[in-house]
Amino acid sequence: MASKPDIPSPRSLPSETGPDCAADAPDAQLLTRFANEHDDAGFALLMQRHGPMVWGVCQRVLRNVHDAEDAFQAVFLVLARKARSLRRPERLGNWLYGVAYRTALKGRAARARRCFHEGQAAPPSESTAVEEAEWRDLRPVLDEELNRLLVKYRTAIVLYYLEGLTQEEIARRLGCPRQTIATRLARGCARLRVRLTRRGVALSAAALATALSATVLRASPPARVVEEAARNAAQGIKGPAAASGAVPPNVADLTKGVLRDMWWRKMRIVAVCALSAILVALGAGVWSYHALADKPAVQEKDKKKAQKKNPIRQTVEKFLAAALAGKADDAEALAEPGQITARKIKDDFRDVTVARLPLGIASLQADDQMALAVTENVTIKDPRRGDQKGPLLITVKKIDKGWRVRDVDFGKTEKRIAAFKKMHPKAKAVP
Repeated sequence: MASKPDIPSPRSLPSETGPDCAADAPDAQLLTRFANEHDDAGFALLMQRHGPMVWGVCQRVLRNVHDAEDAFQAVFLVLARKARSLRRPERLGNWLYGVAYRTALKGRAARARRCFHEGQAAPPSESTAVEEAEWRDLRPVLDEELNRLLVKYRTAIVLYYLEGLTQEEIARRLGCPRQTIATRLARGCARLRVRLTRRGVALSAAALATALSATVLRASPPARVVEEAARNAAQGIKGPAAASGAVPPNVADLTKGVLRDMWWRKMRIVAVCALSAILVALGAGVWSYHALADKPAVQEKDKKKAQKKNPIRQTVEKFLAAALAGKADDAEALAEPGQITARKIKDDFRDVTVARLPLGIASLQADDQMALAVTENVTIKDPRRGDQKGPLLITVKKIDKGWRVRDVDFGKTEKRIAAFKKMHPKAKAVP
């Protein structure tokens, strides 16, 4: 990898920020002091640290000194307005790079609109012929592709190449091991080279490092522009009203446009998150509704399937269907031989009426030899005592490999069930 350019660090520059503002104070501390105490000296040090990088971005994108000056001032005015709300102030360099790139793009679009309305051609680039030949292919795509990198890779590249920090300084600022920074730089540069190659700009690793480092050497904002940006920021921290008269119109328009874009970007993120939460909640609700709605149906289906396979229930149901239909012979075929005859079945079921057919079984208990089925309520017509309602109690016995009905009774349901359980303690409910 090509060596970094020999550029002075903020600590090596003459301090004009006063004794209360340490040159090695972290960005987060300086930004907090500026936001809370209107510490102009701290903001001046931030401009000293990050100004060359911001100026370089503005120059590369705009290629016009006057437009770059407006964009440079707008970037630091945006910083003054957003000083209290930055989420990761330790990554200020990366944040400023992104703001500078978007501000420069907005400035380029504004210039194109002015030229279109005024019927003029765009002002020519102010680069020298040698510089133009060197940057003709790289300039239009370098910042565009760098801005598209993942934040962790872009942050490392911006701090190392565009701001001139060492890997140790970056590691301390971001709170991670130096080896992590080295890895991010290597991977970030590799991905940047791939992106540039797709755009038709093929560079070796050394050439890319040299190109990135060269941007720092070119970046030297005029002192007049830095002073004006500092004055604008000092007014901007007090609010838009305080800065309205002091900020040049072009700078004010750029600042408003960038802040408006930031607000809309934040609203889009909030809207997407809210919509995602709503969709997740709706999906969970629909799934729960269907799960709960389908549960009884599934349970009923499983119950019927289990009932269908149970031989005791099948025997009782077939016996009842035949007996209630007046088919005493068919019912007798399902009874224990010698216990229930066709005539008895005919006599017992002559006066039995049911509300609906087939007659359902309310409960069924059985062990390995005997079973007791309790049907749904039926009505038995008795001329002497009147109509009586209650379930039929059907005793079933296992004979050989099948089950046969042994007895059919009516009345005293609870006592008969209790007696059955006493005689057959191992009997269990059968589905």
